[in-house]
Amino acid sequence: MSKEVYSKRIKAWLELRDTGMSIRECFERTADMEDSGKAAYTSPHTVWLIMPGKEKESGLTREQAVEWNEILFAVFANTPKYFLDEKVLWERLKKLEQSISREEPETERIYRLSGRPVPETEQGLVGRKEEIRQIAKLLEEQHYVFLYGIGGIGKSAVARAYAWQYGRRYDTVVYAPCDGGLRELFADDQRISVENMAFIPVGKRGERGWYVRQKLNTLKKITDNRTLILIDNLDVVTDDFIEDVLELPCHLLFTTRTDPACFGRTGLEIRALADKRELLCLFSSYYGEVHLGEEADVERLLQRFEGHTLYVKLLARHCAMEGIRPSEIQKGKTELEEYIFDLHELPGKEQQVLKNAALLPAAGMKLKWFLRLSGGRLSEAQVQMLRRRGLIEYDAAGEQIVLHSLVRREVEEILRPDWPGCRQFILNFTEELKDFWNRPVKSKMQFQTYILRMLEVLPLADTRFIESAFIMTDLLWQLGLWEHAVRYNEELYEICKKKFGCPHPYTARAAHQVASVWHNRREKEKAAPWFERTWLAYRDLPDKEPELEALYQMKYNRYFVWKGEYEKAKECLLRAEKIYLKEMESEKGFSALGGYLINTYIEHTRVCIEQKKYKDALEWCEKGQRLAASWKERGATKAYIYHDAAVVWKHLMDRKKYRMYVERAKEMAELFLVEGHLERTMIEQEWKKCMCEEEGMES
Repeated sequence: MSKEVYSKRIKAWLELRDTGMSIRECFERTADMEDSGKAAYTSPHTVWLIMPGKEKESGLTREQAVEWNEILFAVFANTPKYFLDEKVLWERLKKLEQSISREEPETERIYRLSGRPVPETEQGLVGRKEEIRQIAKLLEEQHYVFLYGIGGIGKSAVARAYAWQYGRRYDTVVYAPCDGGLRELFADDQRISVENMAFIPVGKRGERGWYVRQKLNTLKKITDNRTLILIDNLDVVTDDFIEDVLELPCHLLFTTRTDPACFGRTGLEIRALADKRELLCLFSSYYGEVHLGEEADVERLLQRFEGHTLYVKLLARHCAMEGIRPSEIQKGKTELEEYIFDLHELPGKEQQVLKNAALLPAAGMKLKWFLRLSGGRLSEAQVQMLRRRGLIEYDAAGEQIVLHSLVRREVEEILRPDWPGCRQFILNFTEELKDFWNRPVKSKMQFQTYILRMLEVLPLADTRFIESAFIMTDLLWQLGLWEHAVRYNEELYEICKKKFGCPHPYTARAAHQVASVWHNRREKEKAAPWFERTWLAYRDLPDKEPELEALYQMKYNRYFVWKGEYEKAKECLLRAEKIYLKEMESEKGFSALGGYLINTYIEHTRVCIEQKKYKDALEWCEKGQRLAASWKERGATKAYIYHDAAVVWKHLMDRKKYRMYVERAKEMAELFLVEGHLERTMIEQEWKKCMCEEEGMES
């Protein structure tokens, strides 16, 4: 469809909205509208989708195309967990129509930094007017400020207060909670979002680093002193990426626990409140009115906290919730910290909420999603109770629940969240990861911070939940988190080898995941030994699963190819083929194992190509083509097969077939492989080479 047709169709749906029909009914009502272009479909009603790589043909930007497809994905979802509120969908559809209708140059990609609301607090800030004025002055002088001080002293509250008070100075304000280093923060399109930019993991070494550099260079061009980026809770102050970030021309406001002087920068220290009146006012804002004669008791308690704002807030809320007068605080508690963090005294379900919340990154999680992952065992009432106690923060703008880092530390020490203690939450989370690659790119990239946080907290050595550990560690390389992928997968292998020994299915699976990391990073010399370890860990098992036996045999061929022992590589592939064919004769049939068999033929073809045995390669390639012809779902697999066929016919000097298969490969790659995917890039390069050669021949 043309850009105008997309706009016309959306307007028609928006007009039907007033009839009271659901959004899906509105979409279906206009399904018979005339269209001026090819359409994909989702049964039972025709839905116009933009296939990957077709954005230019549609006249839409990449961002508009992604948004269009995500809306349709949500509208026609048949699984409840993909459903979105209709009000949200209508708003997104309206914004998309406005975006499409704007007259912008279609030949130039336009980048914009998307704002992210700064969370508000329920009570006003007490006693920090001077610090806020100093921030404003410093930002005018040097465009960045580091707010530093001990945990819970009020750094984040001061930074947020500056953003609220001076928000009119800025066209765009971005609140970016920081988990890990600055590189991970700027690579995350959820926390720092630039329109028309998206990270797509493709398996190339350093690709994420390249994307971060590209994103930073773009931010240098599109931001100025009318932009504020608030980076909250920067714990990795020795990050060598700080200097690159400080080159941005926008205003930067950091909060950190470390004095920035340690890396040669000045900052503004946020200290404890010293004024007794301000401390009393802070206590009252959370506790309520302090009666006459109680001021002395309150002051006596607050002196023990030495002006620590978070502790004052928690004590005030504890007294208010329990109906305790300040004069009635138990004398037996020697440490007030123990009193306000007496988490064992909480009801069991509230303890469970805190355990689950301790698994979340600094940015927290949507409350609805959090409750869904909790499996219906927890309710919003428990969350609100903890919120009133001050143990959980709620960002109304983002509908997120968040744990303060100090509270999270206490939860970890006292309640000790672990695999068994958070069983239901973890199992539901990893269940959502199982259909990971069926998600739109933008939505699945949000999982990276959750996975990294859980792997940081949960010990892999607890093998009772090893299936969940396998799922999370396997997705790291698919998200482009190569360093983490190597670290966690190799650690998991060592744990399995020590715990279960060798041979064992888990040891083999862990080795296979390590091999996948190195193979997709294109480091064959490191991947090859791991393919060998995979097979050796599985070979001598008495009860082998045929599918895994064939899979590991198929991958084992790569070890021999790397060593140049091609006959042994072929033997591996022939054994794998034999197993698959035998299993396909059983009740499992083609649909379950056909894809694996096709991949075996692709491996056969490429071994022959590497040996320059092109006629043999053609035989295996044609076997793969015949098998794939009846398998419509695996377009990506066909892209691989057609590419191999093109290479073979090129060397067999059949120009006509070479061009035909190059064009087929390009068509399949554009439809089924994301832009930037290594195989797609190779196919596009082959196609360009073919076109250039033909132009040269004609001239």
